[in-house]
Amino acid sequence: MSILGWDCVDDSPRIKIHLADPEVTIAKVKDLWTLGGRLHSPAVLKGLDLLLGLWSHLNVPEGVRSTTELGEPEQEDGRSGLTFAYGLRAGALEPEPKMYFSRWRERPSWGNRARFFL
Repeated sequence: MSILGWDCVDDSPRIKIHLADPEVTIAKVKDLWTLGGRLHSPAVLKGLDLLLGLWSHLNVPEGVRSTTELGEPEQEDGRSGLTFAYGLRAGALEPEPKMYFSRWRERPSWGNRARFFL
């Protein structure tokens, strides 16, 4: 775990956990998104399906990358590892996973391709 946060608001308190992982692979994305298969609600699986579609569309180069806190790149080419977050709201049965594409310059056309999904 890299960062633990807490939104202390009356109407919707939430705990957030952020982490970075140097393994940039489809298998690792699936594992982190579903917490090793423990998250399997329709919303989580739909999100995973959308994420995998975006991953494929962006043609993310897989591999192991050295990272520092929250995916800041150590590599000379500016690539970083995976950055994930989980948010758990009061009363929720499971956390909400999120993945960040932290280095858009890794592929010059990523910004245009991502707009397709917005």
